[in-house]
Amino acid sequence: MFAQITNINFVRLIISIIGIFYFFPLNARESNPALMHEKVEFEHIGESQGVKKVILCIYLDSKGFIWFGTAIDGLYKYNGYEFEQYQHIYDDSTSLMGNEIMEIFHEDSSGDIWIFAGRQLHRYNRSYNSFTQFLHNPDDPNSITDGIISSIC
Repeated sequence: MFAQITNINFVRLIISIIGIFYFFPLNARESNPALMHEKVEFEHIGESQGVKKVILCIYLDSKGFIWFGTAIDGLYKYNGYEFEQYQHIYDDSTSLMGNEIMEIFHEDSSGDIWIFAGRQLHRYNRSYNSFTQFLHNPDDPNSITDGIISSIC
């Protein structure tokens, strides 16, 4: 079962990268016949560039960054040249609660990214390059649920 998940996520990664880095230049070549015979090259992205673990989710934000959520190695933000990694930091309330990134949900109107990591909801604050953790408080009936979050509307 684990090997199947790894293979499926690998295929998703390859399809996403091909779609992003190949499809858009293809449209430019179709509109300009002089470019039709130019060679297209791909760069392999893997452990040597920083992605080391099983990828569970991929998200392309409005600024063009590609976000990769991993099973045990946290969150990666790729700018097309290099990766920035985000992980849980003990006693740091502005970091992720855990390194298992289950879902990258949504980018809101402020450009913040909503993430489900370490069984908790987080908001990546783009302006501060940090995270806000949304935790359940059993004494507050208006706090976030302590159940499973499957989507954000």
